[in-house]
Amino acid sequence: MLSTIVLSGGFSSRMGIDKGLVQFRKQPMITRSLKTASKVCNEVLIIANKQGYEKFGYPVYTDIHMNKGPLGGIHSGLSHSCTDHNLVLACDLPMLTVDFLEYLIDHCSDNDLMVVPRHAGQLEPLCAIYHRDCLPLIENALASGDLSIHGFLKYNRTKFIDIDNNLPCYSPYLFQNVNTVDDLKEAEQKKDES
Repeated sequence: MLSTIVLSGGFSSRMGIDKGLVQFRKQPMITRSLKTASKVCNEVLIIANKQGYEKFGYPVYTDIHMNKGPLGGIHSGLSHSCTDHNLVLACDLPMLTVDFLEYLIDHCSDNDLMVVPRHAGQLEPLCAIYHRDCLPLIENALASGDLSIHGFLKYNRTKFIDIDNNLPCYSPYLFQNVNTVDDLKEAEQKKDES
């Protein structure tokens, strides 16, 4: 059993409008994350601090600890999830595929605390798997004011999965992040491999 936590609680300051609700290929961008997630998980929930997400038909929760960045969103998601392992996805990764997520899930064992892809030397903590046992660790980080998600991964037990073009499910655009209007236009031009 695995749940997906879709994070849509960011400020979207560079986009200027709520990223999860911005139109990407004629539908709200979060729709792609939700559709992909629903094909690999039994339960899907949304973490959002703004209105407008109830219409997608999944449970929506706000951050329990506000203004704590992605770690705060993950904390809220894990707090509301019914499963031990949870796939955490940012709403602004529209090029993720079912095949890739299945590959990531297949590399998660019962004993793993966190499973995080590593692509071109960069960690992808907002397309990763977190166990509910992370909750007290995240609470400690939030209480100390250490909100760096990369620091959290560094100091806690993390399995890194290297993603490269040797994988059948590989695409160079898997982790293409959409933060600005220009990013959105560029992503719109990419071939859809999902």
